[in-house]
Amino acid sequence: MKNKILLRLLCATPLLAAVHLSAQTWQTVDDFQHAVGKPASALALGADASGNIYAAGNGTDAAGVGHALVMKSTDAGNSWATIQDFNYTAGVASGFNDFL
Repeated sequence: MKNKILLRLLCATPLLAAVHLSAQTWQTVDDFQHAVGKPASALALGADASGNIYAAGNGTDAAGVGHALVMKSTDAGNSWATIQDFNYTAGVASGFNDFL
């Protein structure tokens, strides 16, 4: 398997894109929105010793309430699942802070 570089593009609707080191083309593997038409942002990307990749950020639900979200990929970024959808108090915005 060729090595891949995984990039989290920070924008109104975060995209996960992967490119093979020897390739000349890009492929979108996840175009994430917590709710259709609502903003989302990515703040961090990391990996563990088992090769799982994690992306953390914020998303707004259909009612306009913010959520702190953690996504996980177990297959080198080809697919993603939400593993944490945190909202401290129902109806009140929660989210991660960008400390950078």
